[in-house]
Amino acid sequence: SPVSPTVTEGAGEVENYGSYFTGNTLIDVLLSEHEEHWSGAGSFNQPAMVTYSFADNGSALSEEQNVAPQPIPAFFRDEVRSQLDGIEAVANLTFVEVADTGSFDAVTGEGRGQINIVLADENLNASFAVLPTGAEPWLDDRGGDIVFTGGLLDEGLWVDEYRGGAMTITHEILHALGLEHPFEGYLEAPDYLDNQFYTLLSYTSVHTETYFADVPMIADIAALQHLYGANTETNAGDNVYVFDSQQVYLGTIWDAGGVDTIQHTGARDAVINLQAGSSSQVGASP
Repeated sequence: SPVSPTVTEGAGEVENYGSYFTGNTLIDVLLSEHEEHWSGAGSFNQPAMVTYSFADNGSALSEEQNVAPQPIPAFFRDEVRSQLDGIEAVANLTFVEVADTGSFDAVTGEGRGQINIVLADENLNASFAVLPTGAEPWLDDRGGDIVFTGGLLDEGLWVDEYRGGAMTITHEILHALGLEHPFEGYLEAPDYLDNQFYTLLSYTSVHTETYFADVPMIADIAALQHLYGANTETNAGDNVYVFDSQQVYLGTIWDAGGVDTIQHTGARDAVINLQAGSSSQVGASP
């Protein structure tokens, strides 16, 4: 039978902190020691417009690492755009796609996207990205560059949204927006936070090695909102979130206001827990 608890307005409130490092472990474990993000070192809680491009001919980072690029398929570009949309939904960020001209103007920061994306022509050990550095990070050609391993084209990663391909894209984009791994940032995360239930930037899976969340998780959202502000328009009305026991769901709900309902249907039991910092169990097991 359906279970329909009510979520009261206020789920979207974000505390304003007086300094870049907040004292909140959930946020600080993902912040960089050098205050790296697109609003520039020395600022935080500032909205940002970030350009991005797809670089079929390479980037500053790929040239530095001697990585040859390959043409980026349409489906991969669409998946990147989809993940960027998901990040826009939680934070006060606007992503604008621009063309990569093949050159970069260090005076204006133009010529390619601030986040410049290359798909390697070989299966690398891992994808990698560069955090945006300095007071004017848009003037550094290397900052925000991402190189994705060619192994991401493996069709097995795209069987469904939880196979890991989408998570890898979001993981690297979070780096390109200024977030660190929870084990090497300003504050090393305690073990209970260093897992993919809290952040896609963790290497510790909590859903087996074949299922991964495909959206920013609790700590990711909190850190992005600290850096760029919250998107206060997403799900601001009275929303109904429906989960079915026959379908897998791995993710986090960001809801900016209203009186909302979480509904679960089907034969399996569900645990819907609205206590701060707790998780709910809905849908099918991965």
